[in-house]
Amino acid sequence: MAFDVPRLYKYEENLERESYECAVQLIQEFYEVDDIEQLTDEQQAAAGIFVNDMNKYSLMYPGFREVLSEWGIE
Repeated sequence: MAFDVPRLYKYEENLERESYECAVQLIQEFYEVDDIEQLTDEQQAAAGIFVNDMNKYSLMYPGFREVLSEWGIE
């Protein structure tokens, strides 16, 4: 019998969500804010530089990219 994982996409969605939530938490803790919407444009740009320098294969990369995407930073 061939190995199969039913609904693998659900696990992937959970990992993406967890990565995003951790990225938000790390940014909030670093800048000591309750909401990432409180960040200045300068702080958002600094986070963008950090993410652009990240290892693209990091498990946290998709979460940080999603945060940037919400800010309109590509």
